[in-house]
Order: sequence, then C-alpha cells, then structure tokens
Amino acid sequence: MSESRPPPAAVAPLPLWPTLAACGRLLLHHAPALATAVGLPLLLNMATDFAVFPLEPPFSGIVKIAIYNLVWVLFAVTWVRLLLLDDRGGLRFFPNLRQQHGRVAGYALLLTLLDLPLPLLLHAQEGGAVGEFPGPVYWIAYLVLGFIKLRLAFVYAAAAVGEAYGPGLAWRHSGGSAGTFFAAALIGVFLPVIGLTWVFCNLPEDATQSTLLALWLLWHALGWLLEAFYLTLVVVAFRTCTGWVPPPNNAVAERFD
Repeated sequence: MSESRPPPAAVAPLPLWPTLAACGRLLLHHAPALATAVGLPLLLNMATDFAVFPLEPPFSGIVKIAIYNLVWVLFAVTWVRLLLLDDRGGLRFFPNLRQQHGRVAGYALLLTLLDLPLPLLLHAQEGGAVGEFPGPVYWIAYLVLGFIKLRLAFVYAAAAVGEAYGPGLAWRHSGGSAGTFFAAALIGVFLPVIGLTWVFCNLPEDATQSTLLALWLLWHALGWLLEAFYLTLVVVAFRTCTGWVPPPNNAVAERFD
C-alpha cells in the first residue's frame, strides 16, 4: 500500500481536446460493460417517473432529483471503479453494495442540495408548464450550479475507490483547469442536455402514443449515456489533475504521484 497523500495542488493542467478524446475512447472500449452497469439504474429511473407523476410541482421535481441521485450512485460506483481499478465485480444487474456506495451517496445527497433551486425556478417560470422548454434564467442557473458541482466532482472518483479525500481538495485540484474542465463538460454534457430538452419539448402535437413511448425510452437511454460521459470526464480529469495511479493488485490505497 502506498503511503503517499494527495498533492496540495493540481500536478498537471487538463487539456481540452485530448481529454474529450480520452473520454470517447474509454466509452467505446467499455461499451458492453456500460450496457450492463446502466441496466438497473435505467429501470429504476424510469420507474421514478411513474412514481412521482401524481405529485404536484415543484415537490415532484424535488423528490425526483433526490431519488434519481440515489439511483445514480449504483451506476457511479460501478463505472468509476471499472475505469480507475478495472474492477468488474460490480458489473451485474443487481450489484453488491459496498462501503463506497455509502460514501458516494453521502456526497451525492450533499451536492443534490445545489440542485434544489432548479425545480423551484422551473415552477416559477412560464416554462414550468409540463412539456414547455424552460426559460433562459433556468438554464443560466443550471450551468452555474453545474460548474460548482463539477469543481467538487472529484470526490466521487476518490470515494468510489476508497481514497481519503474531501471537497476542499477537489476544489483546489480542479481550480487550475476549471475553465477547461467546464468547457469539456459543456461540450460533452451540458449543451447536449439543453439540446435534447429543446427537441423533446417541441415534439409534434399529433405524435402517437407509441411514438411518445419510444421517445421517452430514448430520452432515458441518452440521459444515462450522458451520465456515463460525465463520470468518465471526472475520472480522466481526476487522474490528470491529482496524479492518481491505481495501487498494486487493485488494492484500496491512497496512491498519488
């Protein structure tokens, strides 16, 4: 076990295009594993849509965010451990819960608090009506909160592999490359989310039920693909900015160059 500790600051800058290319290669290389890892979270996420349907906004949106983040933890731990440790033990439809799930869930719930203004804004705006595209104030808030959460997202990678690491270190390590980090997330995640939302909010009024069902399934599938890209970006940035390398024999250890 290595006795090294996380560096006080980032050890290397994060290049934009090589980072995006590395994310794409990892997703393609692990595509079969991704399909397995996302199975249960995808089904639970879709079930949540039906569970919150009777609830009134903005409460329905708040409940949906909370449940979604807990479901997201199942996928996040499996995916991050695969990318960082080549650990395939979680690649099953019903993954075994680990101590790391609890740590990642704690951080996820903490950062979820930052998302709470979004359903409130959605309800307050004219775009809060079901099926209408949210207004610019909502999307500005979405991007600002997304930037803050991204700066703290290294805690997910560290917690998933059992590292002693906290939000303060995440903020410092991502600081020097904050602009590049956000630009990569903007290109790979945030702008696609905005674009997909616009497309699905402007569907033809005469669309059949079968078409709507197919598009609903496509929405969730694309959403989880974007989540996989987000976590892959976090992993690539975490390794680059902190100098983290896997420990010998994939044992849980604190190991930074």
